[in-house]
Amino acid sequence: LVAAEPRRGFRIAARAEDSRPVAFVTGQPDAPQAWERYASELRQCVQEAADAQAMPVLGIGSGGRSRAEILRQVRDAGAWGVLTDDAGLLPGLRAAGLPTVLIDAAWPEADADAVMQGDYVGGWLAAKHLLDSGLRRIGWLGPLTRDGHSLARHAGAAAAFRHAGCAWPAALVVETDDGTLAARTAALLRRSPRPEGLLVLWRDVAVAVAATARELGLRLGTDLALVGWCPQEQWRRDYAPGFDGPPPPSVTWSLRTMARLALARLGERRAHAQLEAVSLQVPMRLVTGPAPEG
Repeated sequence: LVAAEPRRGFRIAARAEDSRPVAFVTGQPDAPQAWERYASELRQCVQEAADAQAMPVLGIGSGGRSRAEILRQVRDAGAWGVLTDDAGLLPGLRAAGLPTVLIDAAWPEADADAVMQGDYVGGWLAAKHLLDSGLRRIGWLGPLTRDGHSLARHAGAAAAFRHAGCAWPAALVVETDDGTLAARTAALLRRSPRPEGLLVLWRDVAVAVAATARELGLRLGTDLALVGWCPQEQWRRDYAPGFDGPPPPSVTWSLRTMARLALARLGERRAHAQLEAVSLQVPMRLVTGPAPEG
């Protein structure tokens, strides 16, 4: 805190560079206790990666707050760099000279370093699994045009159909939101002929779709195949218990790997400000049993 100088007494020491925090800025509410579990656990994984370097992490929720207010908080905290899922903050962060990496943010037009899920690869793996099982009447349930994540997952799945040499009927691709999910799932599963398999590439949506199928008297794995989506750190707690019987296959990836890659790239950006922006994707896997621990 203070430094001694011969014949000059003591002065306040400059803040050590390595003691300055990394800011983790997410579009969640201001109060961290109100964050969704996914954002909280990703932030915790960032903290674990930073702990190895004795580096503090400042969690900031940007939901409902102005960008100017967020930037002021980051500057006042003395943060040396920022991990964020909000591409709208990029111009202000650049103007402030702060190294920044987008984390788990699918923004194709953002000229910035990004570390994200391999959405396209995951969609390919999920669809290919069902196609390789001999299924052709495969439905899609969930978001489609909501953001870059959903668009890329659908694109990967569509590419798998094209690679298999078969068409994907548009009538089986059903975009839903939380309010329409149950009704549209039931309508799709009552079609004649009924879909043989479903791509439901969101964890909570997959659990809800399975519940609707159960209400219609359909059994996963017997009457209907399904592929879900879940980080491997959440598989045992949040995915597997949501099904009546063995959980269906899922695309998984590691939040810890994402955090380590993002923090490492942020360090590279700090050391070499002129580096070209790159996009890094964490490895994606299709698992048919318990997901490995992260």
